[in-house]
This record gives sequence, C-alpha cells and structure tokens, in this order.
Amino acid sequence: MRVVIGTNVYLAGFATRGLSSGVVEICIQNHDLFICEALLSEVAKNLVKKFKLQEAKADELVTFLQETATSTTPRELPPDNCRDPNDVFLLGLADEAEADCIITGDKDLLDMKQWNQTRILNPRGFYELVRGEGA
Repeated sequence: MRVVIGTNVYLAGFATRGLSSGVVEICIQNHDLFICEALLSEVAKNLVKKFKLQEAKADELVTFLQETATSTTPRELPPDNCRDPNDVFLLGLADEAEADCIITGDKDLLDMKQWNQTRILNPRGFYELVRGEGA
C-alpha cells in the first residue's frame, strides 16, 4: 500500500509508545511510505519545539525517514482544497505519490474522509484496515 503519514502521527509515533508508533512501524516495514521536504521540516521543528528533543536527535529521525521513505514534491493545489490551507501540501503529496491512504490525526483532513482516490484515516482506522488485510 502507498501511504502518506501526517506530522501529528509521526510526532506521536516517535515521542510515545502506542498505536501511532505501531502504525509508523508497520508502514516502514510493510508499505511504501512517501514524504516531502515540507513534512520533514514540520516533523523536525515540532520534535524540538513541542517535545523538547535535541536538534541532533530530531535530525537523526528526519535522516531515518529520508532513508526509509520515498521523497517527492507535492503537486501544487489551490489552498481552498481543505479547511486548513496548511494541510493542502499533504493532499498534494498524496496525489503525487498516488497514495492509497493518508494517516493523520488532523480533524480538518479526517472530516474529508477521502481525497480523490486516497482514503483519509486516523491511526486506529489504518490499523484496523491492515489488520483485516493481514498487514
């Protein structure tokens, strides 16, 4: 499965043990994961700002993502494609990656439920989907 993971799921996955960390791990091991520079920048910035991680550790996690995921440039989309214009790059990334799903905790995206051919799921919804498919 081709997957885009939102910043908030990466943050929860890297900072805590639980569902989000399990989902990130499943995606890295069993699926095609897609990232972009804007996503990596958000992850690094928030790991330092919100979780008080040292910049060197945040950089290690970003480097890990760069080595395990496919980096691409999101398709440019009008900002009115989502209630929060700051989330539009994820929709563009999903388009460019031809992603099967976006995994996020962002309500603005989750309320959409689908973007073109891409399902928008929270970590629990993704976990239940892949558990039903045998991961």
